[in-house]
Amino acid sequence: MLMELSAPCGQINGLVSKVIKKAKGKPSSAGKPQSRLLYKPTENDTAAPGACAHFANGAGPHCEPYHPVQAARGYDAMVEADTKTRDATCAVFYPAIQKHFGENFEAATYGAFCYFVDETHTIDIGASVLPELPGHIPNQYGDEPGASVDRRQIELGGRPALVFFDSRRNQYDIYVSHVNDLDAPGGLNLFVQVSPPRGIDTDENPTVSPELVEKAQRAMADVVERSLN
Repeated sequence: MLMELSAPCGQINGLVSKVIKKAKGKPSSAGKPQSRLLYKPTENDTAAPGACAHFANGAGPHCEPYHPVQAARGYDAMVEADTKTRDATCAVFYPAIQKHFGENFEAATYGAFCYFVDETHTIDIGASVLPELPGHIPNQYGDEPGASVDRRQIELGGRPALVFFDSRRNQYDIYVSHVNDLDAPGGLNLFVQVSPPRGIDTDENPTVSPELVEKAQRAMADVVERSLN
């Protein structure tokens, strides 16, 4: 079945002429555009506030930029402070993270963790204080078959610590016991996770470098010596 189409061309001739004249001329006002078309590599291109914009996989609605508070000292004080505000964990770890990873890292809270992120989106550093609950036994983290590699015990700041990579080696975890027993519940956790650079779409799997491992260990040792011992 054929359809014959027609248009009232005579009615739009005048409109086309007006559009062409407008396009050739200058704007009548310097109004702001409704939305940005392009962003600089370091600019916030999401609606997330502050450091939340720098999560590699997106922060979600429950992220909150860090609000500075006084850092607690001693395990019991850290646990108590953490029950009142998630910012308490950030306060404990922030000086060590900026010292060893750089002052460009900013803090934000999400879930039970404090995260430290930067504008490149390549590194997420997570930190938490583990309360003395049955599910928070350091030696049981990552112990499922195939879940972790290179598991070993080291000493950081005079305390025993469990360290391991995830199976893809793109996350490195450190768990420190506050009672010198990795089979007892409670302690401190610090992990480093790496991702492709911001704006890079790739199937490659970046891995945590020896340099990042060393920085993470030094940062945790500083936290233990300053806040736990």
